[in-house]
Amino acid sequence: MKCPRGQSESVVKRGKNHSSSQRYLCTRRQAVEMYLDGHSFRRIGRNLRVNPQSVANWVKRAGERALAAPIPQPPTEDDTVVERDELFTFVGSKKRVYLVTQVERRTRCVMSWQAALSRDEAVLRTAVGQAPRAFQHCTDGYSGYDALDHRGGWHLVALGKSQTYSVEAGHAELQHSLA
Repeated sequence: MKCPRGQSESVVKRGKNHSSSQRYLCTRRQAVEMYLDGHSFRRIGRNLRVNPQSVANWVKRAGERALAAPIPQPPTEDDTVVERDELFTFVGSKKRVYLVTQVERRTRCVMSWQAALSRDEAVLRTAVGQAPRAFQHCTDGYSGYDALDHRGGWHLVALGKSQTYSVEAGHAELQHSLA
């Protein structure tokens, strides 16, 4: 049996679905996902009952395929929506660092980012200046964006996170990694 996604021969049975059809799991795909989650080759090999060198080879090939894949380019059409948000974290001796990120909503491509020690008007002006021209710029209601020119597009301020969900999702993953 071959994996329908990776065309790999290394599949294992993984129970049955609600219609009693056999479910399979691609061992190579699971190994790469475990590696991306931070597990070592040895631990992955032990859990999946394969040689750790096989795991290293699979991860290496997956990385080569990822580098060869075309990089998605954000659209430059008139309907581009850019979401902007700030994330802060603590580094070193509790020094607060801000990361201002701008994401194109449809493709979720990071358009620009800036790290700074504060989120004053100069930092936000630089971040907005790095943004591409867009039809709409969405923020989560932080008052620092109100007085800035949003490069020709209109600025939508949404109370809460209703219009910044793409950038917030990326920040949630990043916050988890930084913790």
